[in-house]
Amino acid sequence: MSLNIKNVTLYRSGIGFFSGQCTDKEFILPVNESDIDDVLKSLSIDGLKAVTFGAAEDKQNIQKKIGINIDSERAFESLCYHLIGLSVEIQTDQIHTGEVMGIDFILIDEINEEESGIDILILREAEAIRQIPLRKIKRLKILDETIKGDLEVYLDLEATTRKAGVTNLKISTLKEDASINWVIPVSAWRLSYRVQFEHENEEAIFLGIAIVDNSTSIDWEEIQLRLVTGRPLSFRYDLHTPLYVTRPWISREEQGISPILAQTAIGISAKAFSSADERLARPTTGVAREDKGVMSKLADRSIEIPVVGRTEELGAAITYLVSNPVTINRSESALIPLFSEKIKGELCVVIRDDRIDEAMDALLFKKVLELEKGVATVYIDEIFAGDAMIVRGTEYLAFRLNQDVFVIKESKQISKISKVQIRKNYLVETFSEDYKKSFRLNNQSKEPLTVLLEIAKIAGYEPTTKPTKETTNYYRYRLELPPGTTEKTYTFNKTYSKTVYIRNLGEEFVEDLIEKNLLDKKERNKIYEIFSLLRDLEKKEEEREAIEEEISNEYENQERLRENIKMLQKVEQPDVRKQYIERLKQSEKLLEDLAKESKQLQSEIQKIREKI
Repeated sequence: MSLNIKNVTLYRSGIGFFSGQCTDKEFILPVNESDIDDVLKSLSIDGLKAVTFGAAEDKQNIQKKIGINIDSERAFESLCYHLIGLSVEIQTDQIHTGEVMGIDFILIDEINEEESGIDILILREAEAIRQIPLRKIKRLKILDETIKGDLEVYLDLEATTRKAGVTNLKISTLKEDASINWVIPVSAWRLSYRVQFEHENEEAIFLGIAIVDNSTSIDWEEIQLRLVTGRPLSFRYDLHTPLYVTRPWISREEQGISPILAQTAIGISAKAFSSADERLARPTTGVAREDKGVMSKLADRSIEIPVVGRTEELGAAITYLVSNPVTINRSESALIPLFSEKIKGELCVVIRDDRIDEAMDALLFKKVLELEKGVATVYIDEIFAGDAMIVRGTEYLAFRLNQDVFVIKESKQISKISKVQIRKNYLVETFSEDYKKSFRLNNQSKEPLTVLLEIAKIAGYEPTTKPTKETTNYYRYRLELPPGTTEKTYTFNKTYSKTVYIRNLGEEFVEDLIEKNLLDKKERNKIYEIFSLLRDLEKKEEEREAIEEEISNEYENQERLRENIKMLQKVEQPDVRKQYIERLKQSEKLLEDLAKESKQLQSEIQKIREKI
């Protein structure tokens, strides 16, 4: 194959960017069938002439179209069957030219048919029919150009499908040494670390090693390898499968012309005749376009890598450029060292209050680790100490369970009123709530230990003691823990308010606030004055309710009096009727007096409310 891969760039998102050079004008690029859509989407060739490849059709369907299907076990005989009716030139001891009529099986010995029979090709020559044994044919030349082309297509089909799961792209260019680029999904590269800590120097050496897989169908020989932490946008789009746009089916006329019948006109939209599947032919909109110059815009700032490569930063992404050429054969993987860095640090113990029984030994560094996420194996003085997980932005690596520090935790909440305010008819109480976490730490070793105590954050609470560090979920406190038992208490506070209607307060509660110096006597007098006004208000409202009830009863009494007066109009009892009329007048006078009294009470109630 005349394609030389020069550069391979692998992304953590599982995308590979490949660059190569075509030494000849024609060459074959083998592509995994699962990757063919990505290659067709991204393939870029300098001086491209043509790219041909097998259509994404079933092999049997293609064979049916070309009309050739040769049995691989009896290939010559099978081919001769496909040549029936065609002109050929056959060489035995002499040259014969004619049309193939068929193949017969002639028995020589009827006792043993299988061993004694021979296959005979029947050839029609210009003036005769000739029988030619197949085993005597030395050469057969097809004279029909059409079948010759079909046979070439058949052989190409067999050649391209022989290697299961691989599609060969036949590429032609206008010049030699043309450059070629393409993008395909690949196995995402992984990053692991080796951390060697030395007690004497209090220094950790980080060695970053990448795991790279060649999941393509091409060997990578002496390539320039780049490993990028960025995640460029990439998606799948079917370009390989033939797209057949569904057309509307129009039925042919099979009956005579019928008479015209008058009907109500109905408007028919032209859209009714469009295919609902037309959308299948439309490409997806909004496709992101990648800047073709991304790889050339890496930032100037770089870190010296003493192993085999260097690091370049592009925004938040980092590119690891491996200096030495790399060779990875197809279906193989490799460990590739990327960088080495020294960082000052010390041993410590990390304790989290939500995992209080799991104190962990850790390496605490003098600076934040700006490394990609990955698993790390930790060695202390060249002895395996444990595994850890590196996360960008962390300051320590926890690698094993500590056996010397034991912790007992106690928690309690204390709530009290810190301030009281009077707002109109309400008393606003401001509460201060302390969440206390006490730790009893027992250091059973004979040496002092550096401890990072991480206390989980509680929604709404703030620490009263400033932490050494604050993370998303924890407050971190650094302690120097001597041998023996040490007790530490940390308080977290929050404030909140509660509003109470003053009329619902009791005198004992008010006196209690005064004793706690939350209310002075002036404010107490205000509250008691409100109490007195509220009692007056309640009394007046009760009186008014009683009057309103009496008015209601008197209205009912008037209705009865009017009914009686109406009935007495039909009976000759003038004295009795006169008595009822007099009582009705008295009722009217009573209602007038009650209305005045109710109005007076309503006025007094309004004044009390305004005063409150």
